[in-house]
Amino acid sequence: MPIWAWILIFVGIALAGLGLHLTILFGIKYKAQRTMAVVAPIQQKISQLQEQLATKSHYQAPANNLGDDPVVTTQIWLKRQHASEQRKAARQRRLISRLTKRK
Repeated sequence: MPIWAWILIFVGIALAGLGLHLTILFGIKYKAQRTMAVVAPIQQKISQLQEQLATKSHYQAPANNLGDDPVVTTQIWLKRQHASEQRKAARQRRLISRLTKRK
């Protein structure tokens, strides 16, 4: 085979390899752009969290309520229990009303 045929074959193989590599690189670039579109908002949130971690927080312990008057505490508890029972009763009435309207 003449030398120019071998050179032509070599150039063809080189161009085919170059085309294959360019196709792979463009595919990687496309996937990287899509990934960065997803990662960018996450990076912003991470930076906000890091800023919040860097700031000092001031924890205030809850007040001790062992010295509170038990009568007042019991009254508050009874009011809350009564309100809870009223909400449950209202819910039952609404349920019964809905069930009786269907028939």
